[in-house]
Amino acid sequence: MVIEWTDAYRIGIPRLDDDHRALVDILNDFFRATEDGEDTRALGIILERFEHSLEDHCRWEEALLDRYNYEGLMAHAEGHRRMLQRLHVFIQPYLDGHLLHDQTCDKCEFLANLLLGHIRDDDFPFKPYLMTLV
Repeated sequence: MVIEWTDAYRIGIPRLDDDHRALVDILNDFFRATEDGEDTRALGIILERFEHSLEDHCRWEEALLDRYNYEGLMAHAEGHRRMLQRLHVFIQPYLDGHLLHDQTCDKCEFLANLLLGHIRDDDFPFKPYLMTLV
């Protein structure tokens, strides 16, 4: 599995789009490492990089929304917290080395949906608002 970055994922704000693209690149690193048979600890390290990058992205995005007084900020920030919590729970077995490789392959779709679903369902709704201000 590989996620192809397309303009369909663009928000139109360079920093957000760059962050999203970098997050997709990290997921693609994970998918390739999974296909290459890397051990679960190595996969966990990639997922930790994804988690830290996603945390940084969420902080920056929330600061941007706050700066422009986006009325949906609190709900959006809560969505970030839930997403990051789900990701943390997902990553832990990798860091503990408790997954078998064949279990890992089934997890790729979860990660793709986590990120792309966030962009589509949570970020796209504020796009028209920000585009009038930025």
